[in-house]
Amino acid sequence: MRKLTVDRTLFQEAFEMGDLDADAFLDSETGDVIIISHDEWHAIEDAEYSETAGEALNTTLAEQIYNERDTRYLSIEKQDSREGYRDMQVFIAALDDDHVREVLETAIQGSGAFRRFKDVLYRHPEVQKAWFAFRDERITKRMKQWFEYHDIEVTFV
Repeated sequence: MRKLTVDRTLFQEAFEMGDLDADAFLDSETGDVIIISHDEWHAIEDAEYSETAGEALNTTLAEQIYNERDTRYLSIEKQDSREGYRDMQVFIAALDDDHVREVLETAIQGSGAFRRFKDVLYRHPEVQKAWFAFRDERITKRMKQWFEYHDIEVTFV
């Protein structure tokens, strides 16, 4: 099992990137989190196809990651929004306050559920604080599972 020290904030941001037009990687030698835009990927792929005999590509970090992905550079898969939605459902179901629970259950129905959920929490600071603690615990668990899957013992800083 490899041991790595990883910046928790950077890894979590990459882990939760959602629909950003980029991919995230973990350098399994240094613990660095690296973001590569899709434009950078396309430039590398285009250069490979247009390269003429004897010409060498300039070595860049994106090219290095492209060439060593899934060996040294591990893809940090974007978390499915269904996980976040499920977290909201579990949190709501555990609330003791019937009124807040009902308002939140209504808020997460249909399109815009995440925004409405946040809006309701904003009006209930004590519930909002509990949500952040609950959400942090769930995300931390999923991140640790990711590291275990990749046979990495992580220390977050």
